[in-house]
Amino acid sequence: MGDVLEASLNEIYMFDAQTLRFEYVNAGAQRNLGYSSDDMHAMTPLDLKPELSVAAFAELIGPLRRHEKEKIVFQTPHRRADGSLYPAEVHLQLFERGGKPVFLAIINDITERKLAERRSDGERRVLELIAGGAPLVKVMDELTRECAELCAGAMCSVLLLDADGRHLRHGAAAGLPADYVAAIDGIEIGSCVGSCGTAAHTGRTVIVSDIAIDPLWADCKELALPRGLRACS
Repeated sequence: MGDVLEASLNEIYMFDAQTLRFEYVNAGAQRNLGYSSDDMHAMTPLDLKPELSVAAFAELIGPLRRHEKEKIVFQTPHRRADGSLYPAEVHLQLFERGGKPVFLAIINDITERKLAERRSDGERRVLELIAGGAPLVKVMDELTRECAELCAGAMCSVLLLDADGRHLRHGAAAGLPADYVAAIDGIEIGSCVGSCGTAAHTGRTVIVSDIAIDPLWADCKELALPRGLRACS
């Protein structure tokens, strides 16, 4: 049984029903959390759940302690050793082990599920705006905001080709500094004008992984780099 638990892709924990100290943490949990086995044995579930107080956790597991329920399932953020958070779905049961009550928790990292739900919600909001006849600028604002929220640390914008076919105009932006947005509004497209100016000129997708060294950004990097832009597509 131990080999099966260790091989599981799920996070599996056992902790004392009274002290809440972890008694067993499988390899999958240690990999995802970044704690050693020794670290974990000095911890309780509350060390992983920053949103739950001692009282709130006691209330949550109360139905198991009182044998009112055989299992509870809930979602909560878990905190890794490096401080990062991820959404977890917890399946918790109480059973007897060696003559004493022990909680068994099986944890699913639901990051991908939450991301898919967030993406679906964003798409729905954009489509509702379009279907409702919202102004183009409002649709673009929502679209860039959704993209920026889905990609942590990203800054998103929409540039529109001017009627003259030679210049790019500001459409919408999320996260980009206002002075940068103003500086590129009206920029003339060409074969070496950053990512967007070059893409508009060539009609091809342009992906630049390092603005600092890519020749397409040679004339624009001094504007971009001080404002936190490092890559662009």
